[in-house]
Amino acid sequence: GGNGSTVEWQGRPVRVAADRQFTAGGSAVMIVRPERIRVSARANGGDTGAWPGTVVERTFLGSVTRFTVRVGDELLLADVPGEATADVRFNIDDPVAIAFEPGGGRLIPASSTPVELPTA
Repeated sequence: GGNGSTVEWQGRPVRVAADRQFTAGGSAVMIVRPERIRVSARANGGDTGAWPGTVVERTFLGSVTRFTVRVGDELLLADVPGEATADVRFNIDDPVAIAFEPGGGRLIPASSTPVELPTA
């Protein structure tokens, strides 16, 4: 609806915007832009609003550092601004916590048709 929907991802509810109405139990894909994913140091007790993950790759892109973070069996890309000058820096294999900015997720219809990618 206009105020969004709640979906389950990695065992927790996530509030998302939907491009169109989906039926409960229907197939959809949740997408989140890399700049809408927050990365922080994983606390010992764990943040109830975040998911535990592990940094698997980091790429310096000038004003942001792009992290590839494994959360369960999923890989997420997260763009962290100013990471090069931050007090906390993340390296490969570091445990982290990820969270989505409010309203950062969007639902799009899942396709059962394979997508043909052009070859170079």
